[in-house]
Amino acid sequence: MPLGVPPDRSIPDISTDDLLPLALYAKTFAKSMVIMPVGIGPAGAAIRAYWIEKDAPTEQSVELLSLSAGFVVVTMSNVALQDSLEILNRTGAAVAAERNLDRIVQLVTDAGAKLTGAEFGSLL
Repeated sequence: MPLGVPPDRSIPDISTDDLLPLALYAKTFAKSMVIMPVGIGPAGAAIRAYWIEKDAPTEQSVELLSLSAGFVVVTMSNVALQDSLEILNRTGAAVAAERNLDRIVQLVTDAGAKLTGAEFGSLL
């Protein structure tokens, strides 16, 4: 689990939870909540749902949030896949139009860096 993204859990009474910043929540309407992680790695996040009453999160609420989190993960994966395919498509078109071997190597190296999230790439 990425740092800062808590595991999924239901909190029936925010005022009794030692892991939450109680001073922050005391100023809000929130009395109970569910935290549901979304994604993994550095892009991880969490859906937090709040209720105005204590003991409000039901099993059905938690399950629906879990399903929603799953849909968000799939959507994020699809966007990442589309971005990768776009990089490959652009690189392929640029390589096909290029005659200079050094430029072709640079185009492919740059695409590899983008696809892997590297700061830069090189060919030895």
